Amino acid sequence: MDEDPLFILQPDWLTAPTTVGDLHLQACSPAIDAGTAIGAPITDFDGDVRPNGPGFDMGFDEYTGAPCCTYTVPPNGMATVACPAQAIQPLPPVVISSCGQPVIPTGPVVVNDPNPLTCEGTRRYTWTYDNGFGNLQIWSFTYTIEREPFTVGVPNGSATVACPALAVAPTPPTVRGNCGEVLPPNGPVISNSPNPLTCEGTRTYAYTYTDCEENVAGWSFVYTIEREPFTVQPTGTATVSCPALAVTPTPPTVTSNCGEVLPPNGPVITNSPNPLTCEGTRTYAYTYTDCEGNTATWNFVYTIERQPFTVPANGAATVACPALAVAPTTLPTVTSNCGEVLTPSGPVITNAPNPLTCEGTRTYAYNYTDCEGNTATWRFVYTIERLPFTLPANGSATVACPAQANVQPTPPTVNSNCGEVLTPTVTSSQALGCEGNRVWYFAYTDCEGNSSTWLFTYTVEYPGFSVPPSVAQEFECPINAGTPTPPTIFDGCGRLLNPTGPVITGSQNEQGCEVSRTYTWTYQDCEGNLRTWGVTYNFQYEADFAVPLDEVNHVGCLSHAVPPVPQTLYDICGLPISVSGPEVTELPGGTACSGSMIYTFVYTDCGGHSHPWTFTVHAADNEPPLGKCPNLEIGGLSCEADIPCPDGDFGVVIEQLLKQGAFYDLCSGSDLVVTLDSWSEFSSCNDDDGDGQYTFGRTFYFRIADQCGNEMPELCSVTYSGTCQPISTLPPPAWSQNGDEQTTPVDPATIQQLLDSYGPLVIGAVNASLTFKDANCLAKLMPGKGYPGPLEKCHQMDCEPGCNPHEMAPREHPGGQCHRRPSQPVDECTQERCGHSSSRRAGSWLPAARPGPRSLQRGGMRPSRFRPEQC
Repeated sequence: MDEDPLFILQPDWLTAPTTVGDLHLQACSPAIDAGTAIGAPITDFDGDVRPNGPGFDMGFDEYTGAPCCTYTVPPNGMATVACPAQAIQPLPPVVISSCGQPVIPTGPVVVNDPNPLTCEGTRRYTWTYDNGFGNLQIWSFTYTIEREPFTVGVPNGSATVACPALAVAPTPPTVRGNCGEVLPPNGPVISNSPNPLTCEGTRTYAYTYTDCEENVAGWSFVYTIEREPFTVQPTGTATVSCPALAVTPTPPTVTSNCGEVLPPNGPVITNSPNPLTCEGTRTYAYTYTDCEGNTATWNFVYTIERQPFTVPANGAATVACPALAVAPTTLPTVTSNCGEVLTPSGPVITNAPNPLTCEGTRTYAYNYTDCEGNTATWRFVYTIERLPFTLPANGSATVACPAQANVQPTPPTVNSNCGEVLTPTVTSSQALGCEGNRVWYFAYTDCEGNSSTWLFTYTVEYPGFSVPPSVAQEFECPINAGTPTPPTIFDGCGRLLNPTGPVITGSQNEQGCEVSRTYTWTYQDCEGNLRTWGVTYNFQYEADFAVPLDEVNHVGCLSHAVPPVPQTLYDICGLPISVSGPEVTELPGGTACSGSMIYTFVYTDCGGHSHPWTFTVHAADNEPPLGKCPNLEIGGLSCEADIPCPDGDFGVVIEQLLKQGAFYDLCSGSDLVVTLDSWSEFSSCNDDDGDGQYTFGRTFYFRIADQCGNEMPELCSVTYSGTCQPISTLPPPAWSQNGDEQTTPVDPATIQQLLDSYGPLVIGAVNASLTFKDANCLAKLMPGKGYPGPLEKCHQMDCEPGCNPHEMAPREHPGGQCHRRPSQPVDECTQERCGHSSSRRAGSWLPAARPGPRSLQRGGMRPSRFRPEQC
């Protein structure tokens, strides 16, 4: 067979012989009904009867399954498109098998040729049909991509410009291929006509576009260069004063419309009038021509306008009298604005004022005229200025008092500069009230108003004055020193002087008290002369003082001792005596509960006398804490084992006692010591009140004291109780009835047997013990000790094995119960086995370090308990 036999699992022929594979035929195998009967067994490998169908199957298997369903796919499809994007996925045909079921294809598999497909080529979509019987058929659709020619779509461009330089490369249009891709332009190719293009003509830019299939299209842009006429600057002008100044100008730089520099032709000169000798115009003309023949003319026109000429500065002189103002002997040489020498006319003489008798001016005027009629006048002006006259030296005198400067002095005789005698005007400065200068003014003035003043100055020099000597006085106390009265003083001219003050100054000793005081007055006359007068008081503190008797006070707590407020003492002068301190001294040997403290104050007066005063505080804490025992009851217990042993941790119960009893010590605060004092025996499991309820219990008694050993007068109790059932008596072999010695060891197993055998049990000869609800509760109390007998005698009970119990002594408590109390000294056994004390502080429970039974105190550690091995 030359085709696939379609086995269920084709073996790997390369590894033959092999047992790997499955040679059973699939439904559409070409081996079905393709064999012959020659040599064929009547059954196949599996025992199936042959043939099954119209003929024998080839191979060892005779196919017995469902018949093969056949199908046929249509012919392959094809199409031609212009672009790859148009080669979209088609829909595969619907195929129905011979069994009437649709055959679902898988795919497509897309194959591009070339790959990637960017321009032209083929794109094939292939689907595979499989009806599940191994009959695979292929259907494909093939696109042929054939590019179409493209067009630019934009007309060729054109523009007219004035110069070749403006014919710049244009922006070519955006052109797309037939499939929409942007095609880059090639170029430009530039063509000039004429070539080279220097003046006028055309310039063409040509661009070529090519798509991926080599389709080609072109686009061009044509510039026409048309020269424009150029312009020149406006006509130049200038005005000059003389024809000789109308010189050839510099023509401007002129460029064509495209920027070439054009050379000028000329100049052509025109004068008006001609010849030009005085005033008129002169024109210079220049002509410019570009390459295209466009022309333009630039002119420069001078206007000759004679300017007024100038004459030298007027002459001037100052003389003292009008007779000295004579005509000048030399006149200036004056030329026109163009340099011609001009001849003057004149002079014309002008006086101001007229007539000129004292001061004023005299002017000599000369006129000059040029060819254009411009005129100018030169003058010589005399100023008659009276010169100041002179005065003799000023006069002066010195006097002692202001009244002597009020006499007018005699002035000198003064002449003007021309010899006239001048009469003065007399004034003076203000009359003096004290020292200083008083000036007399004599003002002389001539006809021109020249003025000069002669002065006579009186200088007043005030005489000095004196005051009596200052004084000093002695006093015991400042209170005895009054304010003194200053003396009456006159100045050197007999005027009464009023002093200023007093200024009070003083000094203090090392005690801060006043030891001297000075009153000072200041006298000042009108001239500023100063004199001072004063009185000094000196204070002598000689008297001593006495302090009160020392005091003693008693308090309950040394921490309550506070410094006293010392009383205020006054010295003999009535001044408060300073007090320092206190210096605190605690006497040796004191404790937190008792001791003494001395407060020492020192008084020091202004004279330096010093005395101590003491205040002694004695403290002794002998008061018990405050509060009332709440006597707690804890009931509802179901087993005696729930009652704590005397050596148990009572921290929670003690907290409850202190809180409910509101205990507080004035010295220790809440830092109290709680000691387990004693406890009652277990009560019998009796129905004492006949209500059918059997009960048991134990009461613990605690002492509460402060840190100084002061105890509360009453004991606080905590009672644990519960209910039980009556039990019968154990037989004699269980344990003895005559004391603490046990004759037969008891364990939970034995007790459990007894409970099972005898039912309820009674411990001892009488009903004198608690009853336990099970063997474990009973065994916890009993190993190592048994119960003796009557309750009249106090008994010892060991709660944990391994600690030697101490002797217990009876003690009476309210209610007549018998209690246990430790009798062995604590230094022999650090912690009593079943009787320890507890101290309450903030924190956890730690061993207390104080006389008496070792206690548990609150400190900074976790709760701890004593163990039997500590004994």
